[in-house]
Amino acid sequence: MAGDALGGNSMSSTFDVDLAKANLLRVRAEYRKAEDICLNILRTYPNSAATHTLLGDICSDQGRLEQAAEWYELSLDLDPNSQADQQKLDDIRDQINERDHISAVAQLGLPKQRVSTPTWTITGITIVILMAICLGYAIRYGRIGDNSQPQVIDTPIRAGKMDVVPVNLPQDTLHPKSSAPILDNHPLNSPVPPVSTIPKDDQELQDIVAHKSKWGPRLISIKQDMLTKITTVVFSWPEGENEREIGSDLAKTVLESTPDPSTIILRAMRKDKLMYQAEVSRDKYDETQTDEWQQQAASPDAWIDYILTNELYGKAIAEANQAAAAGASGETPPPASSDASAATGDGQKQGSKDPS
Repeated sequence: MAGDALGGNSMSSTFDVDLAKANLLRVRAEYRKAEDICLNILRTYPNSAATHTLLGDICSDQGRLEQAAEWYELSLDLDPNSQADQQKLDDIRDQINERDHISAVAQLGLPKQRVSTPTWTITGITIVILMAICLGYAIRYGRIGDNSQPQVIDTPIRAGKMDVVPVNLPQDTLHPKSSAPILDNHPLNSPVPPVSTIPKDDQELQDIVAHKSKWGPRLISIKQDMLTKITTVVFSWPEGENEREIGSDLAKTVLESTPDPSTIILRAMRKDKLMYQAEVSRDKYDETQTDEWQQQAASPDAWIDYILTNELYGKAIAEANQAAAAGASGETPPPASSDASAATGDGQKQGSKDPS
């Protein structure tokens, strides 16, 4: 078994628990403790790319950009195909360049551009409009520069809209006291309904799920694909725990935290080995939330069996991925082994399987 080659199953379980604990400490901003745990892990597993990535995340959260970049580079040396680590490294380098640019500008003492205050600009425009109205009214009904007795107007003053529009004045001068522009009959400063908070990136969603989910300490990473509407959730699966219960709760928390994904891909890891994979669709999960479905459910955990589909264990995962790749390239996929057939289908709903 995979764990025996590295010193026993207990060591494999300890690795997963320690890595998940370090990630939870990072989410709680206990960076020193999280970093100490990661360094202890590397003393036993120096080739763990996940541990190097987590150390990069810890340094990035503290603003230690150069150290974060070094950890991400070491992780990429161990796993060159990790797009997530490459993106993190690129983001850190962009932050370093921006910081250095700002520092250079400050040292050169370049003056900041003065911007006129919007309040004074609006006030000045309002005064000009009021003066234009007074001038137009005087031209229409009075005599400018004539010291003789002013003309008496017998027309009674009536409250309401003006009957005469001043000559050569824009229409918007009829409302000189309104400083806010009007768009579609609604002022720009009118109240706006509050917008629900939606995670903006993978890290923000990962932090939310780690806090909300019962199995947050097992969460390793979350990767969203906005084009395909597929979100991949990677979590640790120590021996003796139910991978289906962990994965379904994490998927539920993701679907309740963001409207973006239509499908969740669950992947359970044990000592950097992919041991379990399943899919969860938003449509199936939404069905389990209806009163009609819950009334017909045989047990409180029936929703787990309903939403988890395409479950694979151990070697069956690699064989399924090979078959999918061969099908995409037009080749004839190799025949599935008896182990792969036994690890898929409705048989998985009978309980947790441990491929080790």
